[in-house]
Amino acid sequence: MKILAFGDTHGNINYIKRIIEKIKREKPDVVVCSGDLTNFGQNIKKYINIFPEDVLMLMVPGNHESSELLDEVNKRKNLINLHKKSFENNNYIFFGYGEGGFSYVDKEFDVTSKRFKEYIKDKKVVLVTHAPPYGTGLDFLPTLGNRGNKSIRNFIDEVNPVLCISGHLHENSGKSFKLKNSLLINPGPLGKLIEV
Repeated sequence: MKILAFGDTHGNINYIKRIIEKIKREKPDVVVCSGDLTNFGQNIKKYINIFPEDVLMLMVPGNHESSELLDEVNKRKNLINLHKKSFENNNYIFFGYGEGGFSYVDKEFDVTSKRFKEYIKDKKVVLVTHAPPYGTGLDFLPTLGNRGNKSIRNFIDEVNPVLCISGHLHENSGKSFKLKNSLLINPGPLGKLIEV
């Protein structure tokens, strides 16, 4: 499966156009946005409608948009708000959790992920979050240390997803990290093509 992942475009139309060019050129099976498509929700409907309608797009809201706003403006069948939900495609199950990005522990994520773990079974999991997991190269800031989320890290340690896509910390855009069998990646606003 070919996944084109991106995040943190913050309404920059040049980044968004470059992602759309990659979609047309690479023809991914799935496009995944790890949040912050917009700058505080401005023009969200406009940006959503720029994306092609012939490719599946999964998105979690970042700290610059809410899940409710995404649901309110989204009238497209090919775009799925993945926040606190899962979506199955070709024996892969995508599990998403967005918004926030500033807490070390997220009790709501713990509750949501516990329910999700009950029906994973033998499926290959792709985790999509806005916040990066704690203690990885994706959450390290030189002056502040590790700023990621420990709840998300615990989930990864327990479930071993094949792929974890996150964003939020712009300083780590484009970086990846390997944790056991899991590939963790912050695709950034220019996006990354990933084959799983």
